[in-house]
Amino acid sequence: FDVIIDGANVGYYKNNFPGAPKHVNYEQIDWVIRYFQSKGHKVLLVLHQRHLFEQTLPARYAHITKKWKEEKVMFNTPAGSNDDWYWLYAAVWLGRSVKVVTNDEMRDHHFGMLRPRSFQ
Repeated sequence: FDVIIDGANVGYYKNNFPGAPKHVNYEQIDWVIRYFQSKGHKVLLVLHQRHLFEQTLPARYAHITKKWKEEKVMFNTPAGSNDDWYWLYAAVWLGRSVKVVTNDEMRDHHFGMLRPRSFQ
């Protein structure tokens, strides 16, 4: 992979307004995937599995997530875990040539790593 997409971050981008849907924007995520694929990139989408639950995934978008699974571009993070750690780890593991698509500033993780261990 040479592009990692923070699916929730991309999917919620500009979707925090009154009356906005409670789910991620699956079409917006798909547009980003297709954009990078059209440029010849191998894309990895990291998306928490809760976005695929029947009660959160509107039926009209099921074909999009099915396509991601078939193309093997999506990694679903398990319940109880923070999806940010997965795309961050993948980016570090893949090295300097990988691009990460997110606008997450990682403030919550940064301060969590700086916290003195003796006080946990």
